[in-house]
Amino acid sequence: MAIGNKKAGVQIFDFFADYWVSHTAPGLFLALLLEAVMARVKSAILVSAALRFADKEMIDCVLVHRGDADAGAIFLHIDARDGRHQILARSLGFDGVYDWQVITSTPWVDADAAKARLDRELAQDPDAFIVEVSDPAARNPFLMF
Repeated sequence: MAIGNKKAGVQIFDFFADYWVSHTAPGLFLALLLEAVMARVKSAILVSAALRFADKEMIDCVLVHRGDADAGAIFLHIDARDGRHQILARSLGFDGVYDWQVITSTPWVDADAAKARLDRELAQDPDAFIVEVSDPAARNPFLMF
């Protein structure tokens, strides 16, 4: 096992994987491994995937503000085309799973309130992504893939 050898890294990973599987429930090990992989997905990749998926599903979806590619917050502005607007933010729950939370006082607000909230969020965090969806069904493209 030489230093710098790719096999050395694989063998070390295999050792820890064998240890975890033998000392914990296999389902727990796989869940922890999946969480570790999903936690490392960069914001830019998630936004790009959502935009491509929305395009495939014929959902009007545009990137309004580009944020930090590695770890920028993601805000989703959904326009239901009937005067209702919803602002969602991607957040990490206590169970380690990412979820989309409504960040306005009520689930649906008017256009002015939605714009004001997004402006406040950008003032606090200029590295955030803002994705806007205009869809009568109010579909969230991040939940579809």
